[in-house]
Amino acid sequence: MKEQTKQAQAGSLLDVLGSSEWDSLRRHMARHAYEPGDVLVHQGAVEPDFQVIVEGVASISATSPLGQHLELARLGPGDSIGEMSLLTGEPASAQVTAWTHLEAYVIPAAKLVTLDPEWPQLTQALSAILATRLGKANDRLLSMHTAKVQVVCCSPSDVSALSRLPGELAQVASARVLVMTVGDHFESTGLLDAFAGRNVSVIAMGTTDSSELRNRIHLLEQEYDQIILFGAEETFRELEDEVHSFLRVQPEDHPDQHAGDGSTVVVTEKPWTRAVIQQISSALDQTVVGVLPPESPSPGPRDPVAKLARVLGGQQVGIALGAGGAKGFAHLGVLRALEELGTPIDVISGCSIGAAIGAGWAAGLSADELAIAAKRIGSRAIRPTIPLHSLLSNRGIRDELKRLGAGKRFEDLDIPLALVATDIYRRCEVTFTSGVVWPAILASMAIPGIYPPIRARRSYLVDGGVLSPVPAQQARALGAGIVIGVRLTGKSTSPTEELDFTPSRPLVAETMTRSLEIMNNRISEFSKDQADVTIEVCLDGGGIGDFNRGDEYMEAGYKATMEAAEMIRAVLPYLKGVA
Repeated sequence: MKEQTKQAQAGSLLDVLGSSEWDSLRRHMARHAYEPGDVLVHQGAVEPDFQVIVEGVASISATSPLGQHLELARLGPGDSIGEMSLLTGEPASAQVTAWTHLEAYVIPAAKLVTLDPEWPQLTQALSAILATRLGKANDRLLSMHTAKVQVVCCSPSDVSALSRLPGELAQVASARVLVMTVGDHFESTGLLDAFAGRNVSVIAMGTTDSSELRNRIHLLEQEYDQIILFGAEETFRELEDEVHSFLRVQPEDHPDQHAGDGSTVVVTEKPWTRAVIQQISSALDQTVVGVLPPESPSPGPRDPVAKLARVLGGQQVGIALGAGGAKGFAHLGVLRALEELGTPIDVISGCSIGAAIGAGWAAGLSADELAIAAKRIGSRAIRPTIPLHSLLSNRGIRDELKRLGAGKRFEDLDIPLALVATDIYRRCEVTFTSGVVWPAILASMAIPGIYPPIRARRSYLVDGGVLSPVPAQQARALGAGIVIGVRLTGKSTSPTEELDFTPSRPLVAETMTRSLEIMNNRISEFSKDQADVTIEVCLDGGGIGDFNRGDEYMEAGYKATMEAAEMIRAVLPYLKGVA
């Protein structure tokens, strides 16, 4: 960039002085060149030189009393440096460093003071510029808004697979997205048009010079929420440590043997499942975060392009299915309603009955298939035993889980899953995310005293609802940026309120299950804010003898979810069909 007045930023010194005054002033100044990282002004310097940038970008930063290094602003062509010390006589309050290759005109502060009579308006102009800059710096500190910059290393042949990615990212993150294609091979109109869409702007940069890229990003990062750079990997190597994510796109049958740091998206016909991701990651010895088909698929809840956008935008959706005995049938109604609303489910966590429902959904079973399986398990839930370790045997439940699971492992599931149990000796939660699934479900469903504790991890485990009745944190640990929690509760009353029925003396099993339900309700009341949206389903009954009320509970779950539709839409504004 040359030092022409028309290229200066609005409100810069070059604008204020005008071309003739600037030409006169620079005759007294020397032109210096700086490389990225060179320091133009050190923090604390006494009488630093006065400088005017004519090419490149500089970063202003300061070290706080606590040792924190903070960037305050960036300067470009036409901006001046050192005017605060010149006007106040104080040492430099910040450090100025070249962020790109930079050229500036420089004059010692003492010499500039002797020239002031030639330009009586200079001091006034510097004061006005300083006031404007301080105002902008204050606004920057208040907003701290800069675009999230992401690099996608690819070739023009990958555009068909990636064309909808910017638009999906704009939707899921409610963001203004700028696409910058870098390199001559991306400049054809057809390729640029493929990326365009609502809230998506496209700029083609033929240059691959890293300094010019940095300069352009700096000039645009305040105007957008996301900036995505598309181009060849070698173009971005010098930017790798400066961007938020570095994504490499490659076909499965032609892997990049020289891949460096960053994550990989593989173009393949294989479905995006946890098993496929792990298999390809192992085969390529790279961190694979997703797979895309060669041609962009149709939009939908299982659309891999939309899923990749959620990954890049930190907007993966997790659902946390809580404890509740037979009330767990309500989870099926919730899942059915979420499916109708078009809600994607990227990860699942569950405890107790929520563990069984969540595992089935993660394995690809429909709500109807899960309802049939749950009723069959419920029919075998009451099996009395000698009350040494529990009142009931879990043999019937265990046999059904083994038959349904057929040795399936967490790694084989379509959707990442976390199941929660409680270690009664270590007094802590235990989360399962790997290994065979059915033993983890059995442990998470082991109602204390009703069913025997499960031997695992050199200890004994019981119902996960004891400590984590709505396991939202486990969903976040799997990568969910948005968590929908499902809380199954019963009606609460005050100690003085009259009951609408006269209870008989409860048997020991009912006493235990009701006590656990009360405890779960109270704990989940305090922990429900850990989810972004909590769907509460208030139900009567729900004991182990109420599995015959499954249809009633499913309908209640469906209704509660539809009533929460506006809350869901607030955190997932891209959903369609939400009333």
